[in-house]
Amino acid sequence: MFSNKIVTDKSLLHRKSAPYEFNDDHHPDLLSAHIKKMVKENNAFGISGVQFNYPFRVFGIYTTDSKFEVLFNPELVSIADETLVSDDEGCLSFPDLILKIKRPKSIVVRYQNEDQEWISNQLDGYYARGFLH
Repeated sequence: MFSNKIVTDKSLLHRKSAPYEFNDDHHPDLLSAHIKKMVKENNAFGISGVQFNYPFRVFGIYTTDSKFEVLFNPELVSIADETLVSDDEGCLSFPDLILKIKRPKSIVVRYQNEDQEWISNQLDGYYARGFLH
């Protein structure tokens, strides 16, 4: 149902993802399980749907040290702390590339969980960086 191959084609990665639709054609529980499996197998911080050729707005990341979440239809609501922090970032789609990227220190986000509930959350530091990546 879902690809296990990490997409490296820039034209596919730059496509605008469509909103995730909660219906019989989309199985959020199966998708969540697949995302968690891909992150574990690749020893990654997170992965987006587009990275395994699933063109909908969904990704999975750690939102705390011990909490991994799959975020459906994620949105950046605001920047809570505009202080820019520069740090190294890598990407599963470009495994040999590490870049120093400046990102805000803290953000407020909104997303749906697999039960379609909207959640608002403030992410700081490493977790804000992961969301924005």
